[in-house]
Amino acid sequence: MTEKEYHQKWIQAILPTRLGQPIDMEVAKANIPKMYAIFADLLKEMRVSKNPTLVIADSPRNARLKYDLLREAWEEGGREDDGDYLKMVPVLDEIIASGKRPKKPTTNNMMSAFMGIQDYDWFGSYEKWCESNPPDESFEILKLLSQANIFNCIICTHVCIMTCMPERLTINEEFQLDCADLQPTMVWNSKGSYVDGSGVQGERWAYAYWRNTQIPVEWIENPENITKEVILSEQNAEKKRIAVEIIGAEKFAAMFDLELIDSHEEEGCEAVFDLDEVRENVPGDISDEQIRHMASKLGPDGKVTLLEYIYGCQRKFTGLKDVKKRYELYRSKDILDPIVNEKAQFLKVICPSTDRVYYLGVPLNVTTSKEAVNYLWQDVPEYEKTMTLQET
Repeated sequence: MTEKEYHQKWIQAILPTRLGQPIDMEVAKANIPKMYAIFADLLKEMRVSKNPTLVIADSPRNARLKYDLLREAWEEGGREDDGDYLKMVPVLDEIIASGKRPKKPTTNNMMSAFMGIQDYDWFGSYEKWCESNPPDESFEILKLLSQANIFNCIICTHVCIMTCMPERLTINEEFQLDCADLQPTMVWNSKGSYVDGSGVQGERWAYAYWRNTQIPVEWIENPENITKEVILSEQNAEKKRIAVEIIGAEKFAAMFDLELIDSHEEEGCEAVFDLDEVRENVPGDISDEQIRHMASKLGPDGKVTLLEYIYGCQRKFTGLKDVKKRYELYRSKDILDPIVNEKAQFLKVICPSTDRVYYLGVPLNVTTSKEAVNYLWQDVPEYEKTMTLQET
């Protein structure tokens, strides 16, 4: 298998059968102490216990609350590694349910904690490496833990806080965390009430990602609240671009009163293929739109389409038809990048197969629509510049 196939294997190992499943405590009790023992030998400065107390959290937010409460009790107790703070562990749920909150909560959301979903690429790479090298003990232990329905672990000196798997976790056809269906990417429904105004809605804790970039859940659940002010105030350029993609090209254009700078048309051809024949070789949960996308994109090897690269099936061509593509270059009247105090330019592209409209960002030094096309497609093979797909 290729390294990418190993990545896919590790992600598929937890989807969908493990979503919403409780942590397998027998596997956790047997292997987390082994993991801590390896850390204790490798990272002596961590002073980690070789027999940590295991704590279950039903969401990342719950895990952070438990971590913060334990940390503050440890600090108030004189920072003794095996101090009285450990007596809190059995009653942490009751303490949180009573409304107690940390005085100084940590600012990170613990999604980057050890062994999260983002580590599966690493697992995949390491297993690929093990094809020609004997796997060490630590990898075998992590492999078992990843199959124990543990979403991630927060490693503390004498405590390991394990987060349960979410009830929902969505990835796109390129195996990225995504929410293209305009639903949150990951959702936990906590057993207790942890409302604190930082994203928790009742007993529900959700995260939203757009092709691996984390975005506010509000953008997905209430896209009508993405206003001009929201886009202008967003400092992250990638998130700003995603906000525009969510609200749609036409709403974006009307919102910012874009002015036309230049336009041109290009002759091209459209490859027609049989969607029904392709679908016979693709899992039923893959949408028609995903098939169209994969059939029109080259895979990582640059030789076959993404459709063939992932599922091994080829698109079945039934003919070609001539099409005209129109490109329009627009410039914003407002300053869209407050960091550099600049306006922004976009190339308007209409997909001839779906009639979808896209506004693609281009630099301000681009002065014509043809220059914009060349800028956006400078690394694309020549035949892909003139060919799109349409199903019969």
